[in-house]
Amino acid sequence: MAAFRLADVGVRWSGVDDSTPPGCCLAHGVDKLGNHRLWLFDGAEPSDKGFLGSVLLPADPAGVSVAYGPTGVYVRSSAWGHDTAAMLKWLADSKET
Repeated sequence: MAAFRLADVGVRWSGVDDSTPPGCCLAHGVDKLGNHRLWLFDGAEPSDKGFLGSVLLPADPAGVSVAYGPTGVYVRSSAWGHDTAAMLKWLADSKET
């Protein structure tokens, strides 16, 4: 799988909110295919090296979100009842293993 590159995505916002795991930051934007995503990074600022994964946000509010780790492994939101914060925590916890 190709490495993540910030230069390849359209970041519209980055920072920390109440769903951000400790020691991490988020970026929201659009990927190369026009899909909205939340990207999770280790550290205080988004960086290619700190990439921990992303959450694909469905275009339809009733749709299913999917969390993707940096190597492509994924988990559908149904595992957490559409809880984006839980998906971000799973991605952050995955860096430890």
